[in-house]
Amino acid sequence: MATTERKITLVVRTKPRRARYDLIGTVKITPDAEIALRDLNARTGLSMRQIASSLIEQAAACVDIVEM
Repeated sequence: MATTERKITLVVRTKPRRARYDLIGTVKITPDAEIALRDLNARTGLSMRQIASSLIEQAAACVDIVEM
């Protein structure tokens, strides 16, 4: 996959909670995110689980966190 120089920025307005590691594997997404996910599923033939997991893992390395 091609990489870009763009970064993803998350603005944190409150102190984040401690990370939880009792994984349940469920995330609710917005309707627009689901449309994008279904489009990628149709275009690639990959499962939506595989696509979402891959996107999250790759995007995590590109995130800058800014505390305000």
